[in-house]
Amino acid sequence: MNTVFLFLGKLGWEWEPREGVVVETGLKLFLPFSPVSGPLFAYYERGGGLTPGGRIYGGEQLARALTAYLQGSF
Repeated sequence: MNTVFLFLGKLGWEWEPREGVVVETGLKLFLPFSPVSGPLFAYYERGGGLTPGGRIYGGEQLARALTAYLQGSF
């Protein structure tokens, strides 16, 4: 049994320079926290399977990630 907590967060700023145009920038946080098993800030994904081409997928280690983003719409 794996005890894992997953913290997801987003901190952003939105700017509307004129009507119908929106620009947003910020940070997104993905933080797995595993106090009992495995590395403290990572865990191994469960599941997975087999692709039609015969390749195994899933079971990768998911670790903390902080990403910056910039997006817009008009």
